[in-house]
Amino acid sequence: MEKTYTQLDQIAVAINNGEIGLAKAWGGAGVGIVSHAPELQPGGFYPDPQYVVTPHVGQLSWLFETLVDVAKHHEGFGMWKEDFFIRLATRAQAVPVDAEPRDLLLASLIGAYEFFGEIESGELQVEVVVVHPRTPAAGAAYDGTTVRSFFASRGLFT
Repeated sequence: MEKTYTQLDQIAVAINNGEIGLAKAWGGAGVGIVSHAPELQPGGFYPDPQYVVTPHVGQLSWLFETLVDVAKHHEGFGMWKEDFFIRLATRAQAVPVDAEPRDLLLASLIGAYEFFGEIESGELQVEVVVVHPRTPAAGAAYDGTTVRSFFASRGLFT
């Protein structure tokens, strides 16, 4: 797991240094990253994805794609990838829409650290639970000071 944390730390430092890439709008694993909220469709077998509406579609999509490369080598990725990306989306949704791309990406990245921490500790519980993906998870409030403190506690930057 140390390799994973090293990769996450490298991504965090790159983001903090403004080394942020761009990617085509993300759509997958129960998440859609869009610049404008789409009209939600009435119920069906497959519900709409959890949308993240942001002016930084390309940057956030780049982070998601980068994190695929980190996550896909872990055992059970196919079983928990939706939970992983929905957690990142929930973190992103809590960030004010007028935030800088760096702040959006760092806040979202904390979700990856949390997720891998749960895998490492054996606390990750992947269950089939019927929760409508349009309902944001609780506990993902954004606080820029807390985000910066998290990365400072890892010795990455202040």
